[in-house]
Amino acid sequence: MKLSMWMIANRLSPLMDIATNIRMDAKPILNSARVAYSTNTAHVYQSGRNVIVEGEGGDHITLFDIQLKEAFEIIQGVFDYYQDWETEMEEAVADGDYQRAVDTSWLVFNNPMMILDGNSRLLAITRDPELGKMDPEWDYLCKYGYSSLNSIRAMRYDNSNVDFTHYGSQSFQFQRSNTMLYGGISYCMIFNEGVCGRITLLEKNRKLNAGDSQLIERLAKLLEPRLGRPSSGNNSHVNVFFKLLSQQAYSEKELSIQLAYYQWLPEDPYQLCTIKPAGESGDMSLHILSQTITRHLQNAIVLEKNGCVHVISNRDMYNDPVHQQFREILLANNSLRIAFSLCVPNVNYLPLLERQTDFVLSNSESAEPGVYTFADHGLNFLLSSHSAREVYSACHPVVISLWEKARGGNSDLYDTLKTYIDCERSLSQTAAALYTHRNTVLYRIRKCQEMLGDDLDSPAKRLYIRISMQALELYGDELKKKS
Repeated sequence: MKLSMWMIANRLSPLMDIATNIRMDAKPILNSARVAYSTNTAHVYQSGRNVIVEGEGGDHITLFDIQLKEAFEIIQGVFDYYQDWETEMEEAVADGDYQRAVDTSWLVFNNPMMILDGNSRLLAITRDPELGKMDPEWDYLCKYGYSSLNSIRAMRYDNSNVDFTHYGSQSFQFQRSNTMLYGGISYCMIFNEGVCGRITLLEKNRKLNAGDSQLIERLAKLLEPRLGRPSSGNNSHVNVFFKLLSQQAYSEKELSIQLAYYQWLPEDPYQLCTIKPAGESGDMSLHILSQTITRHLQNAIVLEKNGCVHVISNRDMYNDPVHQQFREILLANNSLRIAFSLCVPNVNYLPLLERQTDFVLSNSESAEPGVYTFADHGLNFLLSSHSAREVYSACHPVVISLWEKARGGNSDLYDTLKTYIDCERSLSQTAAALYTHRNTVLYRIRKCQEMLGDDLDSPAKRLYIRISMQALELYGDELKKKS
């Protein structure tokens, strides 16, 4: 295991009197200790009554009042100690024993640590009796096994300058939180684009430095493949919204918990906005775009997937004035194509919404950067579908919902909407055709209008709705089965 001078200093400081002169960006490149100078090694030599441990670039640690032989054995022992720690970590992670990994790390960091999965579920937490009293959030985690709503809100709103979903290590300090008293380092783990966990090391017993960040990163690299690997819905550690969008198995319990963090309901009107940089864009520029959106749209879920930034909200973003102003600023300063799905009432329709924005982006590749909506492409999406799966996903999601309710015996809204469109939106003709009172028809149409937004005002969108109905009635059972 390669060490940095910071790692060596952190191990020595509780054991003996030392002085350090180490650059903040000193990297873990040292392979071993040597009494003669060699590249990428810790050079140990006598200097009067003291011993100097020198790394690359002039970094050095002074050990006071010690002989070279004893000092060399101590420094080489530091290398052996960290190697044993890494081996222990590898075995614990391979066994899925995250608590063992945290317990073994207590002597390394001498600070409290926790590991959570991508859904804020606690996997392991420091439980050393010497730890002492912590804070209310620590107690909540130990008791309930999940982050509290208060902590999630504090991370999202009070610390909006820190993107806790950005890959890698972030330093943080809560200024106004009554539940979280300690700052520290938080490392967001991502595997195959999905957030799969977080390691948080709190600064309680001693001040953290670059050596701690380097060791946390080493542990994260071991954990990411384990936490991110495909598994059953109940045991998955990947963020549930990423899994839902990717049509992977997910846990309904985890989904309900994540919805609670955002104070959303499953039946809210969800919309997906997909933003794709025009031309080639590297991961770094995509991360910057994602962070910008996260900080501005705090009550939204921002995910990176397939070279795009996906924004999930439980409201109509396209018609929201704040969102409109923000995307105007984005477009004025960046070359982007922004696609909006329909706004439909059911969080489980997110995979369909992603197919909608994908279709919009693929059909606007040669177009100028700008804003595009699926509402203007829905009919083409349906007519260009070539398989049962595509046809079913191409149907208007609200129509699918109403059709499924009709098949379950509640056909009032579906039949009324269909007849209303066939009667060219005449309330009197619709009432006559259904043998239903005009006020009842008006009530049902208003309910449909709430679900469809402005879709009934556009001839093209009404045609899309009607053809979706026709496709479901002709091939519905087969389409649903094959989808």
